[in-house]
Amino acid sequence: MNVQPKEKIGAGIKAISIITIVFYCIQLLYSVYALVFKDQLNSQLAQQGVNTTFSLNEIIVPIIFSVLMIVSIVLILLKNTIGIFAYYIVYISSIIYTIFQSGFSTSILIGLILPVLMAIFLYQKRAIFKGKEII
Repeated sequence: MNVQPKEKIGAGIKAISIITIVFYCIQLLYSVYALVFKDQLNSQLAQQGVNTTFSLNEIIVPIIFSVLMIVSIVLILLKNTIGIFAYYIVYISSIIYTIFQSGFSTSILIGLILPVLMAIFLYQKRAIFKGKEII
């Protein structure tokens, strides 16, 4: 019998995935909270003299990005190639949305650290994903 050991996801991919999942779960919880208590938050902002308020668009889009990012990371951990594509498509879309929403800032560049590290770790373990169908 010629049994080949299964390739494992590296510790770097797991660590970056856990950090990213925790971050996006917190963002998801915050966004759902903001969605549920939008009226109370807007009234509190008005009482404090802040002119801006939360709109539905500012709450729904981060929820969608969070869910898609969590799903893509789970697909990466399941060694599915579509997860890699989804991870970077969602991340680039999130950056573009942030730039349109609030303009370009240096914090966007700082936020590129985890995806770049993920790309390095995925490139090192690319043999896991080779030969697998995308869908």
